[in-house]
Amino acid sequence: LPIRGITGIKKWGNVLVVYTPSAILGVNYVGLPKVVQVNPLVEGVGNSLPWSLVTAQRRHYFFNLIDANFYCFDGSVKPIGDSIKGWFLDYASLTPANISMLWGYHDGANNEVVWCFRGTSGTAHNKYVAFNYRTNEWGHGTCEDIHSFHPGLYMAKRISDLSTTIANTPTPIGELSLTATS
Repeated sequence: LPIRGITGIKKWGNVLVVYTPSAILGVNYVGLPKVVQVNPLVEGVGNSLPWSLVTAQRRHYFFNLIDANFYCFDGSVKPIGDSIKGWFLDYASLTPANISMLWGYHDGANNEVVWCFRGTSGTAHNKYVAFNYRTNEWGHGTCEDIHSFHPGLYMAKRISDLSTTIANTPTPIGELSLTATS
């Protein structure tokens, strides 16, 4: 696995849920003298990649690199990615450097959890998979080269590097596209 250690921490009810690549741990406040108690919640499945953990509707969604599947945690863990797994494995660049940049976000307006990743062709984050948690359906497609906020992607040297005008954007807003297929 390209990542070791803690890959995510999220709150679930009164439990602090700690994710590692191969386990999910629960941390509870118990008071003095021990203060907290750590209990394994799930072993053999975990969040393999730090930026793939997403919270939506009191659930945690994540990617497990051990079996290359997407999961949902709501007190127990269930695989949710069986129907998209084949497409994902065909189109995702699985090199350690590229797969470690898989990142997810919650699109609340569309009831979806979306993961963007680098495809097998090129060097851009140009593919995505989306899980609709209301209908339990998957979609996938291509998108513009998308980057998350990560210090390794681009280091600005001047404040002018961080701002521009609409007229100076590299792609006119009307030409930005997101093509979905299901």
